[in-house]
Amino acid sequence: MRCLLLLAAFIVCGPPLAEAQELRRAEIFAGYSYLGFDSGGAREHLHGFEAAATGYVNDYFGVTGGVSGHFDSRGAGTCTPPELCLPAPGREFSFYNFHGGIQLKARGRRLSPFARALAGGSRLKVDVGAFQAFRESSFSFAAGGGLDLRVGGRVSLRLTQVEYLQTRFAGSRQDNVRVSAGVVF
Repeated sequence: MRCLLLLAAFIVCGPPLAEAQELRRAEIFAGYSYLGFDSGGAREHLHGFEAAATGYVNDYFGVTGGVSGHFDSRGAGTCTPPELCLPAPGREFSFYNFHGGIQLKARGRRLSPFARALAGGSRLKVDVGAFQAFRESSFSFAAGGGLDLRVGGRVSLRLTQVEYLQTRFAGSRQDNVRVSAGVVF
């Protein structure tokens, strides 16, 4: 009889206790992303998306991987080197990043700041009209951080994520800034 009472107490009280102690082991981020691309003499303002998945091995340390894409189809001003930015109408500019790395997160009741360091590859493509003006892939790395706001259950808003993103295209270094915001599941 005593075993049945203990079993009943465990069944009734167990799930709420387990839920209170449950650690979110994985999260998925999807959202809008802005990239200030350093094209030499001018900064290109590109808009696009970012998506990432992070698996946590403990309360604060996670392994993350993600992809982002940024685009512009307007004509541009003069830029150097000319391979990166051509001042012509009909210019199509696309920039993709594929990164993996680590993420550290300080989990709070509502606000959770995080920092991350990523490495991987980037792909830049510039087309002018029907011509393929420039296409190149490059090693790249990103470092930065941000702030998540829990809005309920397993859903958070990524209020901001700001990263320094370094690439090397056309034999020169680009010091870029990426800013993202969106939803974390």
